[in-house]
Amino acid sequence: MLGVVASGAGGVQGLFEGLVRPALDAGWRVGVTLMSICSL
Repeated sequence: MLGVVASGAGGVQGLFEGLVRPALDAGWRVGVTLMSICSL
């Protein structure tokens, strides 16, 4: 099992192809939490 927490402010464009897809291809289960960061 691989758990990932990512923020849009840090850029998550390459997260799927660079980390999630290879982990899934290797038979891992993957959980991803995307957090929205905003200033009020």
